[in-house]
Amino acid sequence: MLTIVKKYKLLGLFLIFSFVLPSVSFAEAKGYVPVSVNTPFVAKTNGFVVVKLLADTTERNVVAQGIVDEETVASASAADNEGSIISTATQSFTFPVRKGSNWEVDSTFGSSKVEVHWFTFGISL
Repeated sequence: MLTIVKKYKLLGLFLIFSFVLPSVSFAEAKGYVPVSVNTPFVAKTNGFVVVKLLADTTERNVVAQGIVDEETVASASAADNEGSIISTATQSFTFPVRKGSNWEVDSTFGSSKVEVHWFTFGISL
């Protein structure tokens, strides 16, 4: 029973971060740590990773994926296709990470245009 409660509590927090945080800028949010793309981490606490992709004229295509324990759990791509109907220059995604898990945000295209932030539930990363 306790395991089920923990899972639902983590799911509830994930939903809060997914729907509330996108409307808040990173500068306004408290308790986050900016981290590097293509760098592996081990979570010292439970937390969430929020990733923002921004394509522009310097990087037309930006791709990133969230990886937890060697499994892709989230991904997105952004494109600035000048003059095209199909163009979404900004994308974001969020994923939860359990304490002790290995995680990273991998980007092979446009990694300089990917922002990654760790939101912790306890001691800092």
